[in-house]
Amino acid sequence: MPFRQAKSSKVLFLGVILCVALSSITILERSTPASAEYTIQVTFWVNGVQSDYSGTILTVDGSTFALSQLTYYSSDWRYKTLTWSSGTSHSFAYSSPLQASSSKRYVWTSTSGLSTAQSGTVTSSSSSNIYGYYKTQYQLTINSVYGNPQGQGWYDSGATATFSVTSPVSGGTGIQYVCTGYSGGASGSGTSGTIAMNAPKTVTFNYKTQFQLTIQVSPSGTGTTSPAPGSYWYDSGQTVSISATPSTNCKFDSWSGDITGTSNPTSTAMSGSKSITANFVTRANPSVALTPNSQSGVIGSTLTYTVSVKNNDPTSFGASAFSLTYSVPSGWSASLSRTSVTVSPGGTDSSITLSVTSPSTASAGMYTVSVTATNTGTTGYAGTGTATVSAQINWFATLIAPALIGTTLTCAAIGIGLQRRRKKRREIKAAPPTPPTPPLPSVEKPVPAPPPMPPPKVISTVPSVEVICPRCGTTLPPSAKFCGICGTKLS
Repeated sequence: MPFRQAKSSKVLFLGVILCVALSSITILERSTPASAEYTIQVTFWVNGVQSDYSGTILTVDGSTFALSQLTYYSSDWRYKTLTWSSGTSHSFAYSSPLQASSSKRYVWTSTSGLSTAQSGTVTSSSSSNIYGYYKTQYQLTINSVYGNPQGQGWYDSGATATFSVTSPVSGGTGIQYVCTGYSGGASGSGTSGTIAMNAPKTVTFNYKTQFQLTIQVSPSGTGTTSPAPGSYWYDSGQTVSISATPSTNCKFDSWSGDITGTSNPTSTAMSGSKSITANFVTRANPSVALTPNSQSGVIGSTLTYTVSVKNNDPTSFGASAFSLTYSVPSGWSASLSRTSVTVSPGGTDSSITLSVTSPSTASAGMYTVSVTATNTGTTGYAGTGTATVSAQINWFATLIAPALIGTTLTCAAIGIGLQRRRKKRREIKAAPPTPPTPPLPSVEKPVPAPPPMPPPKVISTVPSVEVICPRCGTTLPPSAKFCGICGTKLS
């Protein structure tokens, strides 16, 4: 029983205390106005910025804070806690970029918590956090005096950067610059490459100077060169060997331009842009001349010409042998004193004679005769010389001689008869006298006298035997009114 009374008394006591406590809480709540202000704490966090940056990192309500003014939490975190009245508005801004050095910086990437903006205004009725995140960037520097370098700039830590230049680069007429590779934070022999950006990096491109060599051939098609005709680039100071090869029937003669002389092959040091020409010479056709260039002769006669052969090859060639052939009208005959000659370049051989005979049956008129000299050592090289012949009729032989032949025979017969009569008379005068014959006893009959001899018949000769043309000297018949060769009227 005591025990029960004691237990009941203890429960009653606890109940009284509980009621009093609840009544006190209700009274406190009713005594606090609903619109009363209270303070809150807002914490600004910074992630990813290291102590190598010393400038402003956070601005709140116009007040700036450097990283050193933020509380260290860990190697990547710093924070700043501010106390505000609940429900009030405040401005803030995370700075970006944060330049740690000329080649390293921190760049804001995002915000979380009470705001997601890099800067703005926030209002809070309770304690809150704002988190600002940064990333590290490194600068890639490209050094190149030519070639429009690409790839220089800022890259996130750990990124792979690509860089390049153009090559070759013109330096003006006949000059160019060629990339030979790169060195520094990365190395290689090309015009482009990649590099891991785990720190600030510098890449330097290297160049060499080249000069242009232009090779030509003159005249075109007479030969070639090695290197072949065209334009080529060579490093400054490089020595280039050049040779010339002539085409068929041609010879190398000389170099001109930035190289002179006759040495083959030759060479040149590329101290600047150069242009050279390989000069070749080619064989030439020989010249043939007939002297005189024109002659007149009666039909059936022989005319003679002097033949001259000149070798027109350049002096680069040696002496050449030439075969000689002639051409005369059909039915005519001709002969050469020599059928081949050997002549040095620029020389002339005039020791050849051409004899031409026209047939007796040829017609009067103008004819052409020629001699051709052919290079026996080189196919396709020949020259021809020509001359004209004026074939004329032999009027004496054609018209006058036959008439004179008949007259001569008649006169010869008369002369023979006269000679016989003179001989007989001489014989009579030389004979001894004959004794007189005694008269016959018979009656003498008179002896008739011999009849007188008729006088010899005289045959007249041709009074005029020829007419000479005063213009061309042609012999013509006496009855001619015009010259049959040149057409001159005869008086």
